[in-house]
Amino acid sequence: MIIESPKVLFVATMARHIKAFHIPCLTFFKEMGYEVHVAANDIDEVTILDADHIHPISIARKPFEFTNIKAYFQLKRLFSEHHFDMIHFHIPVSAAVGRLAARTTRKNGTAVLYTAHGFNFFKGSSRSSWLLYFTIEKFLSRYTDCLITINQEDYECALTRNFPVKRLEKINGMGVNLSRFFPVTNHRKQELRAKHHFNEDDFILVYAAEFSKRKNQEWLLKILPELKKEIPRIKLLLPGTGDTQTYCETLVQQLKIEECVRFLGFRKDIDEIVQLSDVGVSSSRNEGLGIHLVEDMACGKPIIATNLQGHKDLIKENYNGYLVDIENPEEIIQPLVNLYVNKELYAEMSKNALEHAHAFSLDTSMSQLAAIYHQYVTYKGVRADERTIS
Repeated sequence: MIIESPKVLFVATMARHIKAFHIPCLTFFKEMGYEVHVAANDIDEVTILDADHIHPISIARKPFEFTNIKAYFQLKRLFSEHHFDMIHFHIPVSAAVGRLAARTTRKNGTAVLYTAHGFNFFKGSSRSSWLLYFTIEKFLSRYTDCLITINQEDYECALTRNFPVKRLEKINGMGVNLSRFFPVTNHRKQELRAKHHFNEDDFILVYAAEFSKRKNQEWLLKILPELKKEIPRIKLLLPGTGDTQTYCETLVQQLKIEECVRFLGFRKDIDEIVQLSDVGVSSSRNEGLGIHLVEDMACGKPIIATNLQGHKDLIKENYNGYLVDIENPEEIIQPLVNLYVNKELYAEMSKNALEHAHAFSLDTSMSQLAAIYHQYVTYKGVRADERTIS
């Protein structure tokens, strides 16, 4: 008699997404005795993944790319070659293609989970987004055993609009490791500033995100000349890379704000960058939750962000930060000036930010995910150590 290990598969458009957010989940299943598989597009670019088997698939980030048809058949073949006890999809395109491909294997007993890292339709988004993405997500939810949302607005949308999903859950994002992101003393903060060539009296904003239209860095850059009039020593740090970086660098030159902006590129020391800063900001047009803002809060930084779905879960107005209208960027000026000039207000919001961050810690999110996973770990009532084949 051969003992068969149960199998779990994680699918995302990009393997670096899994590396960035889901390594704790892979570890969870390995510790449960599962054979862990990963399927994604950029396998060759990711060198460290805690998985037993890694499968390249030709999934594209845009939904209507021809290569997604190839990915559909690649996934169907993968599902037929392995009996997975559970498949967990991430990112809308891979989740859409994957859930269509998984219809047969789901009928044969595979549990299909999907984490929506922020729906592409939300309050204030275009009518076309609702017509296209809402229709797709609602239709595909019928092929989903558990839909996991990471913010309240998405959860309520799926609930009130009657998505035909078997199970609907909400977790507090993917979690932040509080052993890495934590407040530092003022002395340590100044040491970090000296190390990274900043002055003690600089007022430093940080926005860690890929450069893209969705992350919308230009919104902050265009308001920066007005902010500089109120806060002469203001600095905006932009860690990250992406498609719109060249445009943003040109915009900085056109606005003549080179001394206010620093493009930091890809960073492995993002914890230090956050710790030396004063305020976390986000100008995103669409956000599942905004994990970089949780990192900011965990370091005791007040946050100011655009008023949209995921940000609303993180920011309690006048408690740990401020929400501003994306259509009115000048709204960011007064809150930042308040934090700059009012040290007591800053200290209070800093304390509140740190307290609120614990709700979005890695321990919290993994505890929530584990409770969901355990509904499927003993799938069909058979424990992992009892599964055998002759």
